[in-house]
This record gives sequence, C-alpha cells and structure tokens, in this order.
Amino acid sequence: QQSPYYEYRDAAMTRCAPFRPEWIKQLRVVHDSLPDNPDVAMNNGHFMMQTTLFVGPVNFYYRDRQGCLVCEEMNTGDSNFITPFVPHSFTSRDESQEAYIVAVTFGGSVRKALTEFARVGADKIASLTGSGADLSSRRRCLLRRRAAAEALCPEQLSAGSGIGSGRVAALMDGAAPAEGELQALAAALHVRPQDLLCTPMEDDEEVVVTRTSQTEAVARRWRTYVFVPLARTVHQPDLKTFDLRVLQSARPGEQIS
Repeated sequence: QQSPYYEYRDAAMTRCAPFRPEWIKQLRVVHDSLPDNPDVAMNNGHFMMQTTLFVGPVNFYYRDRQGCLVCEEMNTGDSNFITPFVPHSFTSRDESQEAYIVAVTFGGSVRKALTEFARVGADKIASLTGSGADLSSRRRCLLRRRAAAEALCPEQLSAGSGIGSGRVAALMDGAAPAEGELQALAAALHVRPQDLLCTPMEDDEEVVVTRTSQTEAVARRWRTYVFVPLARTVHQPDLKTFDLRVLQSARPGEQIS
C-alpha cells in the first residue's frame, strides 16, 4: 500500500545563485536502522550534489561504491555531503518527534556547462574525462586531451618533454608521473603542472557523514555568533555551510562580511 513519503517545502532561493535549498519532512517512520528495510524507498541519485542538515531522529540511507546499502542514524546538527548519482533516502525513527532535513542541492562548474555537455553527448564526455572512480582512466584522458589540444602525437610529446617513448606511452595510458616527469610534460604542453594532476576520490569521500560532536569542537565562536561548520569535502573547496547560532549578546550582532 502506497503512502506519502516526504513533505517538501521550497526555501528562499534566487535565479542568481547555483543552489536550491529545500525543507523536507520525513513522513515514513521506521522502527529499526537496517539498511535493507523494505519500507525504505531509495531514489536513483540526481545530477546535482547535495549537502544536508539534519533535525531530529532521521535515518540516512545510501548505496556505496561497492553497491552495498548503508544506514546512518542522524540527529540534530549532523550533516552530510552526497556526490551526484548516489542513490539515497531518508526516514524518521520516531513519529513522536519532529524529523526533517534541510537539503541544499547545487551543480558547481559542471551545471554551468550543462548545455555544452548535452551537445557533446554522454559517450564522448566519458572518453574525455574518464571515470571518477578510476584514477588511472582520469589521468589517461587528461593527458591525451592536453596533448591533442597541442596537436602532439606520443612521439612528439616524447621529443618535446625528453621522456622516453616507452614511458610516455605508459603515462598516456594512465601511469602516475613522477615529479620531474610532471614538470617536463607541463613544459612541453604549455600548461601548469597542476593542470595535469588528478585528485583521487576515496570510497569514504563519495558520501561524507559529519557528526555534530565533531563540529562543535571546532566551532568558530564570535562575540555574538557561533559558527558550527557542517560537512566538508576536499573535492568541493567552495562548499562552506554552517549552523549559525545567534547569541543573546547580538544587540546588534557583529557584521558578517
């Protein structure tokens, strides 16, 4: 028998900003924290990234990179970060308590280029970028893309960088460059060394779960405010969300620039 699962309410937003905040109440109540509870309805993930603030006894479910279902018991002040296309869901653990989330979805740089991506096509994009979970494929695609932009074949890249042809072939197949090789390749390709670097995404970085007990310890305590940092990820350095508490001493509060 079907029943309502969430209650959605849009929060303040603007066309000038890339994020979409929503207040979402969990209407489905469960009495355990089993990842495979049959009463839990998983979505398929979505294109946009998401960061979430939890209020009340909320269960957070997601499917990890190995395909296993995970359930995290979240409480007020806890937060998370979810990368795109990770299936997930939320339920309440206690029908007598208020349980909801504030979910902020955002697209980052990829969303700004969505029209161009659509023109190129999914198959071509995959060949240009590689797999986010496969560091070797990302290095391969990045170096080949840089070489193609300079109209350099492997033999010419070898000659221009001073790196042996066999080693260049290995690098263009995804091998990790040594520091000296990175400098030589960058010089031959007329880019910065950092333009040839790929940052791996570890299994525990695809979904980040942050507990309020962790963040309270590093809260920024001003004279009139307390800024408690929420979930962070090195893969989105501009993601800076806080639980902002206004103190009684805020008469008025300090200016936030």
